[in-house]
Order: sequence, then structure tokens, then C-alpha cells
Amino acid sequence: DANLANMLNRSSQAGAYINNNSWTSSLLITDPTVTTASLIASSPLAMAAYQNYVANGGVVVWSTGNDTVTTQLQPSVEAGLPYRISGIQVGWLAVTSVGPDGVIPNYAHRCGVAAAWCLAAPGGGDNQAADGIYSMSNSGGYVRFSGTSMAAPMDSSTIPPRPCRG
Repeated sequence: DANLANMLNRSSQAGAYINNNSWTSSLLITDPTVTTASLIASSPLAMAAYQNYVANGGVVVWSTGNDTVTTQLQPSVEAGLPYRISGIQVGWLAVTSVGPDGVIPNYAHRCGVAAAWCLAAPGGGDNQAADGIYSMSNSGGYVRFSGTSMAAPMDSSTIPPRPCRG
């Protein structure tokens, strides 16, 4: 909680107004255990920092999540946060993936309750070896990956630039 809040506060102070998150939890925003009260109780500093970041013009981008076993119709807690936390929808973007055919792959969580703040971007198809997005490998060279984590930075990069603050 403190680390996430610190990261958001430092981003805001530095004038960084796009915060891309190509990671997410496996818990869905519509899970019955996820309530406004539980989110604020478990992460009070982060929830306040998100509200502050968005209020100061920040845009937070989250991948909706991947589930290769079954198709999820709802986004992760993080991508769907405006469903439970007020005042952040205007600066929130959930991102699902589309394959080369323009169709949401089986692995990608859908927008669901986040439809009002959700977009799709190229993230590779279900056949990662053939339809994945080229990415740098940590061992050198390039590899293909598929996932909403590949799609989120694509949408982050299309947010129009603005003058720096400060």
C-alpha cells in the first residue's frame, strides 16, 4: 500500500501523468469479497493516491488480466477500480487485448463493468508463437508474447502528450 502510494505521489510530483501497469491480480472487480470498504481498508494510502493522481490530471492504465483456463467476462480488481472507488473513472483506462484478426483472444479478460473506461489494443493472439507481439527478451534478442500486458502499453502510448508541469 505505502509503496504504491509513494510511486503514484512521486510520479505526480515529477510531472509524469501516464502510469502504465502491465501487471494485475487474479481477483476480479466483481468478486463478492471486493467492496469499496474492503479496498479502502486494505489499501487506504493507494486509494487516496489514485484519487489525487487522477484529480491532478494523471491517467492510470491497467491491463484487464489473462486467464488461459476460462474466458473471464470481467476485469481484474485494478483495471475495474472505478467500479468501486469514486472520482477516478475520468483518469482510468482498462485495456484488453486483440489478436491480429481484431478479435479478443480467449486468454484476455473482457471489459465487463469497466466498459465505459476500457479499450482494446494489439496484444497478440491465442497462438503466441505465431501471433504474439515482438518484445525484447531479457536474455537478448526478441521473442513473441501474447497478453493484456502487451496491449496496455500500446494504449498508453496513444494518450496525447501535454506540456510538462513544472
